[in-house]
Amino acid sequence: MSSPDLIDLRCFEAAIRTGSISAAARELGVSQQAVSARLRSLERLVGITLIQRSPSGVAPTPAGDALLAWAARGTRRGRQT
Repeated sequence: MSSPDLIDLRCFEAAIRTGSISAAARELGVSQQAVSARLRSLERLVGITLIQRSPSGVAPTPAGDALLAWAARGTRRGRQT
């Protein structure tokens, strides 16, 4: 399996943090469709649903929580070197 793209991870983190794909898109300065496409791409790459989508927003699945923790560890490690 290849590693997730950094942009995909940024979109994922922003969507989870803001609770909204639209809000994540505004924050990142891209379209809602672009964020949605990045999230679908990330889910295809890892082969599991990472985000629960609903009319009221988005929330991480248990797998999404695990990916978020993994990404946070990686970015912390990167800042330490």
